[in-house]
Amino acid sequence: MFIRRLKIRDQPINIFGDGLYQAQVNVQTSVIIDARSSYNPTDEVKIVILPPERSDLVEVVNQGDGIWTINYIPYEIGEMQLMIYLAEKLIHQYPYRINVFDINQVNISNLTDGHVNQVVRFSIDTIRAGIGQLEVFVQDGQVLCNAISYGNSQFDVSFLPRQTGLHKIDIRFNGLTIPGSPFSCQIDELQRMIVSNHLTNVHVGHPASFDICNQSLSFDINITGLHRVDVRSSRKMEIYGSPFILQSFDTNRIVVSEIPRFIIYNQPAEFTIDALKAGEGQLEVAINNGQVPNKVKSLGKSKFHFTFLPTSNNLHQLSVKFNGHDIPGFPKECHVITADDIKIHGPGLSQVLLGAQTWFTIDTAHGSSSNIDVTVFSPTGESTTPSTLLTIAGLRVDWTPTEIGTYRIHVELNGKLIPASPFYVKCYDPKKVLVTPTTNSSAIGKPTKFRIDASMAGEGNLEISVNYSGQNIPNDVNPTGKSCYEVQFIPHKATTHYCNILFNGELVPGSPFPVNVMENQRVTAMGKGLGSNPINIPTSFTVVTQNDDVGKLKCSIKGPNDHLISCITTKIDPNRYEVTYTPDRVGEFHIDVLHDDIPIDGSPFTSQSYDINKIKTFDFPSSTTVSTPTSFIIDATDSGAGNLEIAISRDGKNIPNYVQNEGGARFRVNFLPDKPCAHYIRIKLNGIHIHGSPFICNVFSSELTFENYEYASINKRTSLVIKPKTHSMFNPNIHVEIVTPAGKKLKSKIEKLSPKFFTADNYRENLALRHPCNSINKRLQPYITWTEKLASSQYKVQKDACGQLSSGPACCTHEIMNTYALSYGTELQKLIDAEFDRFTRSLFLSKEQIDIWSKEYITELRRLTISSLETLFGTKEYRSNVHQSVLSLFNTLSNNQSSVDDVSKATIDLFNQLIISLYRQFMVDNKELVLDAKLKKCLVNKAFEIDALSSQRELLYILTSGSSLLQLFRTMIVYIHADIRRITSLPTMTSNSCIQRYARETLCPLCVNISRFNQMINDNNEPLCEGDCRYATETCFNQTNGSYMEFATVFKNYSLIVRDIEQTIVDLKLVERLSKLHIYLYDMVVKAINSRQIYTQLQKACSDPNAKSFSPLLSLPPTISERRELVYQWNRSLHFVLKQLQSSIDTLHIHLTEKIITDICSNSNYAVKSNRCTQIDKQNAK
Repeated sequence: MFIRRLKIRDQPINIFGDGLYQAQVNVQTSVIIDARSSYNPTDEVKIVILPPERSDLVEVVNQGDGIWTINYIPYEIGEMQLMIYLAEKLIHQYPYRINVFDINQVNISNLTDGHVNQVVRFSIDTIRAGIGQLEVFVQDGQVLCNAISYGNSQFDVSFLPRQTGLHKIDIRFNGLTIPGSPFSCQIDELQRMIVSNHLTNVHVGHPASFDICNQSLSFDINITGLHRVDVRSSRKMEIYGSPFILQSFDTNRIVVSEIPRFIIYNQPAEFTIDALKAGEGQLEVAINNGQVPNKVKSLGKSKFHFTFLPTSNNLHQLSVKFNGHDIPGFPKECHVITADDIKIHGPGLSQVLLGAQTWFTIDTAHGSSSNIDVTVFSPTGESTTPSTLLTIAGLRVDWTPTEIGTYRIHVELNGKLIPASPFYVKCYDPKKVLVTPTTNSSAIGKPTKFRIDASMAGEGNLEISVNYSGQNIPNDVNPTGKSCYEVQFIPHKATTHYCNILFNGELVPGSPFPVNVMENQRVTAMGKGLGSNPINIPTSFTVVTQNDDVGKLKCSIKGPNDHLISCITTKIDPNRYEVTYTPDRVGEFHIDVLHDDIPIDGSPFTSQSYDINKIKTFDFPSSTTVSTPTSFIIDATDSGAGNLEIAISRDGKNIPNYVQNEGGARFRVNFLPDKPCAHYIRIKLNGIHIHGSPFICNVFSSELTFENYEYASINKRTSLVIKPKTHSMFNPNIHVEIVTPAGKKLKSKIEKLSPKFFTADNYRENLALRHPCNSINKRLQPYITWTEKLASSQYKVQKDACGQLSSGPACCTHEIMNTYALSYGTELQKLIDAEFDRFTRSLFLSKEQIDIWSKEYITELRRLTISSLETLFGTKEYRSNVHQSVLSLFNTLSNNQSSVDDVSKATIDLFNQLIISLYRQFMVDNKELVLDAKLKKCLVNKAFEIDALSSQRELLYILTSGSSLLQLFRTMIVYIHADIRRITSLPTMTSNSCIQRYARETLCPLCVNISRFNQMINDNNEPLCEGDCRYATETCFNQTNGSYMEFATVFKNYSLIVRDIEQTIVDLKLVERLSKLHIYLYDMVVKAINSRQIYTQLQKACSDPNAKSFSPLLSLPPTISERRELVYQWNRSLHFVLKQLQSSIDTLHIHLTEKIITDICSNSNYAVKSNRCTQIDKQNAK
C-alpha cells in the first residue's frame, strides 16, 4: 500500500493506493484521496493521465465528507503519468509516474522433472511483460533457488532438490502471482554414490572435509565467495549430492566500528558492522546473551547499524558471530556509566558572577575522566572549550563567564552527553541592578516606595530588607514587569531607616541607602481656586506644608466629562506653593492634590466654574412710571452654579424687590417704583456684575409722558418732549436736570411749544476752536482717537509728559501718551495673540492627526491579532478565554489616559491567558477542563520561570515603547498649551514701560508748544522711522515680564523632543514591528506548544490527571501580510506630522520677532518711511 501525505491549505491530505505507482494491463486500479481535514463541500477532484491513449474507463467517485476514489484501467505496457487536482489546485508538485505491466506475458520454458541432488534448471522470459521485480520460490522458499539474468529480461533459474516428491515453484512478478503458478516439478530418487556430510559454508583458511563412500576428503579454501564442488566417478556413475554449492567466508574481513569501553546509562549505544568482504553468511549480535535487545538497520552493501539501550548498570558483554564463529576481538565488555558513577561539583555549575573565574570538578567511578570533553555555550550561542586539568580529585574545569544570561555546559563521555548534561548556569552581575531610592524623606505611617530595576543584571534572587537600629520591618515587593519591582514599606518610628538590597547574596550598588523618617506632617490647601470661579480667568489656591523642602507635590485637575486641565505649580517659599489653573468651561472641577503620592487633607477638592456672560435678561424695562408694578426675567440656566444677587436702588437707597422662580435657573424679578427718578438695577453672580450691570430704568411721574429721551448724539443739540397725560393739568414750574455719564450736570433750556407740550434742550458750546492746543491736537488726531476726556486733560496746569513746565494748558498730557501707548500695545498684543492662535491650531491639528492615525493603526492590529489567535486556539477557546484579554490590551492602547504600567499589565495578562489556554487546548485531553486558581497560578509562574513564551520580553518592550512615545507626545502637547496659557496670562505689552517711552518718543515732537519748539516741529513732525520702530519694539519684547523671546527659545527644547521621538520610532522600527504583532504572538505560542522540554517542565511542575502525551502542533503561521502599502502610508503620515510640528516649533521664535515687528512697524500710525528716515538709515549704515 502506497501512502502519500501532502499539505494544501495548511492541512494534511492523504493519498494512497497501489494505483499511485504501478498497475496491471486491463485490470482496474484505484487511488484514494482523503481530504477530510480541509474538506470544502464545493471542492472537486480532476485527474489527467498522460499519454491519454494508454488508459481508458477513468472515473472519479465522490464518497462524501472529503473522500474520493479514482478508478482507471490501463491497456498498454509502459510508463504512465498521473496528475491529480483538488479544487483546481495540483496536489503534488510533479506527476505520479506509474509502471504498467502484464503478468500474462511472463513465459516459463524448459521446466522438467528432476532427481534428488540433481540441479533442476528452467527459463523465464519477461521481455513482453514490462518492467518489474521477478520472484521465484521453491517449496515456499525452503529450497535455495538461483536466478541468473542473461540479458533481454530473460533468466536462467536453478535449484538443487534434496528430497523426493512433488516440488511447488511459485513465480511472482511485481508481487503478483503469474498465471499457472505455482508450477509443479516431480523429484525422484536415483541409485548412485552418496556424498555425505557435505558442507554449505566454510571458513577461509580453515580445513574443510566431506565423506563419500565412507571415505573422508579434505581441502582448503583461501578466498571468499560461492564455490561449486563437483565430485565425479571414474566409472561415470551418478554421484548423489554432487555437485554441491559451498559458500566460503572470512571473519577476519568483518569490520566493526569502535565500541567505547564506557557507555551512558539509558542512552543509546551505537556501532556498525561491515561484512561486505567477509562473504555470505549469518551475522549474529548478542548483548548479555540476548538479554539486552538490540535494533539493526541495514545500510546497504552488507553494512549494518546496531543500536542498544543500556537500562541497567551491569557490565554489558557484546558478542558478534558470523556463521557461528566469533569475529576477532569479541566478545567485548562495556561498562555502564550512571549518574551515581559521575560526581560533578563546584561553584561553576550554579549561579556565577560576570567576569569572575569559576570551576567545577568531574570525577568518574571507573577512571574514565580522560575520555571526557567539555564545551561551554554562551547565551548568544558562541562555544568555547574551557581549560581542564586532570587531578587526583578528577577532571577540574576552569572557565570565566563574559556575558549575562544562561550558559549551557555540555559534558560528553566518548561523544555522548553524560546524565544530567547539559547543565544550565545563570550568569549575573549585581552591578547592573539599578536602585531608585525615594527622593524625599518619609513620615510615620506614610507608605514609602523605591524602585529596583534588575532587567539587565541576569537571573537571580533579590533579598530586600528594611531596618532601623537593627530591627527589620515588613516590606512589600510588587513586580512591575521586565524584572522591575516596586518596594513599599510603612515606617512606624521617626528615625533613619536603611534599605538593604542583595542580588544573589551580593550587595548591589548604592545599597544600603538611608531614608529619613520624620513625624507626621499635615499638608493643607486653601484659596479661591477651591471655590467658585469664572471661566477663562486664571484662578489659584495655596498649598501649605509644615516642613521646609520635604516631599513632592502633585496636582491633577479634571473638568466636566473628566477632561484634564493643565495647572502650574509655583513654589512661593519653602513650605508654600501656589497652584494656578484656568477653568475652560462651566461645571464641576475635581482637584486632586498629593504630597509624596498621598492625598493631602481634604483632597480631592471640588470647585465650581461659572460664566457671567451666559446670564440673559428678558423684558427689561428701560422706563416705567411711579407705582406701576414692573418686572423682568433673569435666565441663569447656562451660567453655572453660584450666588445670584439682585439689588434695585434710587437716590442711593435700595427698594424692595421680589424674585419668583419660574423653573430651573429662570427667575422673574418684580419691583414697584415709588419715585420719579432713575432706578439702578444691579445684578451680580458670585459678587461679579453681569454684563451691562448696573442697568438703568427711568421712572417718570404718573402724570407725565416723555418722548425722545432715550438716545442723543454727542456735541449736538438734543430735545426731549414732555406731555401731561389725558385730563391732567401741567405744572408750569417744571424743573429738568440732565447729568452726563461722568456725573456732570449739563445746562438745559425748557421751551413751551403749546399749552400741553414743552421741550427741554441741552447744548454745549464747541470749545475746541478756542482751545490753546487746538493746532497741536489737529496733528495728534491722525494717531490717536480723540475724546472729550483727552481734551479736558489738557486744561490741567501741570508738568506735561514731554517735560514742559508752563503756566498754561499742557498739550502733551499723560492721558494722551497713555492712549497712544494703549493703542500701540494693543495692536502689538493682537499680533502676538494671532501667532499663538496659529501655533495652537497647528498643535491641535498635529494631535488630532496622531490620534486618528493611532486609532486606525490599533484597530487594524486588533483585527489581525483576533483573526490569528482565533485560528490557532479555535473559536470556542478563543472567544471564551482569550478574547477578553486581547480586547483589554487594545482598549488600553487606545485609551489616551493609559500609563505605560497599564499597557505592561494588560500585556502580561494576555501572556498569562495564552499560557493557560495553550495548556488546556493542547496539553490535556479534556478541552472542557476548568482549571482551578492554584493550577493557573502554577502554570503562569512556571512558564515565566522557564521563559515558555520566548518572545514575550521583546513584545512587552515594543508595546510599552510605543505607548510611552505616544504618552510623551501627548504630555508634551499639554505642557506646550500650559506654557502658552502662562505667557498669555502674564502682563500684556500695554503694561510695559518701554511702550510708554515709545509713545513719548513718537508724540512729543508733535504735541510740544509751537512757540517754543517751532523748529523742532518743522524738523520732526512725524512718528518714529521704521528702523527705530523695529529697535524699540524688539526692546519692548525683551523687557516684557516673562520674555516672549526667552519663551520662544525655550520652545526649541520641545523641537528636540519631537526629533527624539521620531528618531526612536525609526531606530525601533516601531511601525513595522507592531504591524507583525499577530505573527509574533502566533509563533510564540506555537513554539511553546512544540517544545518537548517546555511540555515536560509544565507537566512536571503542574501535574494534572487529564494530561496527554506530547504531540507537536503541525500548523503553519498565518500568512505574513505585512500590508506594505498601508505600513508605508502610516510611516509617511506619522513622520510628516512630526516634521511639520517640529518646523512649527522651530519657526515660532521667528514669527514672534521678525514677522510681528515687521507687521507693527509697517503700520503708518506707528512708523513711517520718509526722506528723513532714509537719510538716517544711510547714516546708521555708515
